[in-house]
Amino acid sequence: MDTVMELEIGPSPEPGSFTVRVLRSASGDEPTGIITLDVDELLAHRPLLEATVLSSAVSARRILPATEVVLRAMGERLFVATFDGAVGAAYRTSRAIASERGTALQIALRLTAPELATLPWESLFDPQAGVYLCRKEPLVRHVPAPHASPALAISPPLRILAMVASPRGLPKLDVEAERERLEEALRPQLLDGLIHLEWLEEASWQGIHSRLLAKKWHVLHFIGHGTFDTESDEGMLAFVGPDGRADLVPANALADLLDEAEPTPRLVVLNSCQSGATGATDLFSGTAAALAHSGIRAVAAMQFSISDSAAIAFARAFYTALAYGRGVDEAVRSGRIGILGLGRGTLEWVTPMLYLRGDDAHLYSITQAPASTEVPTKPEPNPDPEKVVQPTSLPEAEPEPDPEPVVEPRSLPEAEPAPTPDPKPEPAREPKSPLDTEPEAAPIAELEPELKPVLEPKSLPEAEPEPEPTPDPKPEPAREPKAPLDSEPEAASMEEPESESEAGPLPRSEADPEASPNAVAIQALATEARAGALTESAEPESAPSGARRRWVLWIGLGGVLVVAVIAAISLLPRWYGGGNPSIGSLVGVTVPMNGITSSNLSCQAGDRMIIAASGEGWYDASDASRVGPEGLTNGELPELRVLGSANTASLIGWLDTDDDDKDRFAVGSSTSYACPVDGTLYLGINDKEIMDNRGQFEVVVQHVPAQE
Repeated sequence: MDTVMELEIGPSPEPGSFTVRVLRSASGDEPTGIITLDVDELLAHRPLLEATVLSSAVSARRILPATEVVLRAMGERLFVATFDGAVGAAYRTSRAIASERGTALQIALRLTAPELATLPWESLFDPQAGVYLCRKEPLVRHVPAPHASPALAISPPLRILAMVASPRGLPKLDVEAERERLEEALRPQLLDGLIHLEWLEEASWQGIHSRLLAKKWHVLHFIGHGTFDTESDEGMLAFVGPDGRADLVPANALADLLDEAEPTPRLVVLNSCQSGATGATDLFSGTAAALAHSGIRAVAAMQFSISDSAAIAFARAFYTALAYGRGVDEAVRSGRIGILGLGRGTLEWVTPMLYLRGDDAHLYSITQAPASTEVPTKPEPNPDPEKVVQPTSLPEAEPEPDPEPVVEPRSLPEAEPAPTPDPKPEPAREPKSPLDTEPEAAPIAELEPELKPVLEPKSLPEAEPEPEPTPDPKPEPAREPKAPLDSEPEAASMEEPESESEAGPLPRSEADPEASPNAVAIQALATEARAGALTESAEPESAPSGARRRWVLWIGLGGVLVVAVIAAISLLPRWYGGGNPSIGSLVGVTVPMNGITSSNLSCQAGDRMIIAASGEGWYDASDASRVGPEGLTNGELPELRVLGSANTASLIGWLDTDDDDKDRFAVGSSTSYACPVDGTLYLGINDKEIMDNRGQFEVVVQHVPAQE
């Protein structure tokens, strides 16, 4: 009996309801249930969820409950709706059986309604066990296949063909840095001969076609820009065209290209923004879904933007598990755990997703690995597109790295000797039941009381009455918004962070105004701040060389959902405001491109504001003026800046004080700002001429009071 629970979720005759059928379960039960899901409402929260995941990279540990509550609320609603009644009973029985067998229970979701495929199922949260499913069990999006090909028998190494595509007209990637990051992540496996990594010198259609024909490949690893075209309702990847600009390759065309290989690579890894996104009208319109539907056995992709540090951690753990013969589903779970190791405050482990074609997650049958010291070769300055770069051996003079010392356990003190009993065999460890009441993470019901009424799913048992909220003493009245000033003040001075323990990588994003409307570059910039300290510089150029910059879009939902997003965001101050002072208040605001907005959050000197933004806007009437929260990243139109040190048309903030000029600071897609004085936080656009601007940014602000 398989330790797999496969669910098919599809439309039912009643509007707003869906049918859940258990196709396989470890218990043998195959019940059917009807669930109700307001998909439009859930999708309206997706921009907020993405901003929250990105902002978790800069969140201090003490504010984790407030930032995580958005993700947990989404996951708990999906879980309670799906695993209800007999379906939930089959799930818990299957978990118990898998635990007795000492194996994990794979959760396979077969989503037959396009609108369901757009939901973040990787956030599923079991409130009874207090766990996220994807962190405890492999979770896959299942694509049925009429013919299941067997695992490919290979001898090590696992052969990976990798490419970095950075076409002109899109935010530039540091190709060398991208390669070095992946090589560093895989270096132990490269030295052990478990993995062979080669780089495609020409990231073009012709370049990859030639290399696919030349050798056998097991994995294709793509690093670059991805987008979702709402007009064609299809995911695309940006290759480099003959003129050096973006050549947008639809997912179905990429699948045809990969079929040229013999054998076809069993696995494709897409390290690009929105590579996992799908349309609301075509079930297999997303890049990852289309590749799996077209015959690729497994596609690992990212449903949100991902920071550099998280991408490296995922690749290291993912490929290590794969090289040791783990199933691709378990390898993705290992990648999530690798990301979790960056800090308990990060939520980016929810970003990876896996589409699996067929039932067998074991893509390869790997024999014993030989010893090797091969490493990938650096590309030549002007390589021949047809040239195949062979990996070279390390110089013999270079010693092998010393193995890590084995730490011997310390002996117990011998001051009080005792008779040594006869050794007894250690009893077998009882498998942990999934119904154990010791949760890994507290369910929503144990979070802040004021969050509970909104976030608790209706089907959960009623909780204790909520205590009457205590009004904040003497709130400072917000001033009337001021029009942007025409001066160009110097950058506001930033305070150093209070402690290094509160730090983390600081993701930012940007967009290039020259990008085609159909080639939106989606990047998240992760600054490499010094070990755990937030770098608080108002200079947008402070990001280190090689950091990827991606600005986040969620497009394709239509005008109705845009209204729903605005409505959902407008409720956030009521949802999250006035939280525990030790945690701070979390609010969401909409910042129009042609105006300014008060956050309604007042800070005192020493408090911290953690801000994350997403969305798009236009700084004039032309369609070519589209920007993200980072604004114009090419340095153009400096004469229009209100804050001279920040990008034109970027998101900026300031405190409503007697000297607004002094207290302005750059926000971009995310920042952490230490309030130098008392004041109310305002947000606006770094543009003196805002009358013709259009669009808006969705912003999440976390207020963290200073520790006394």
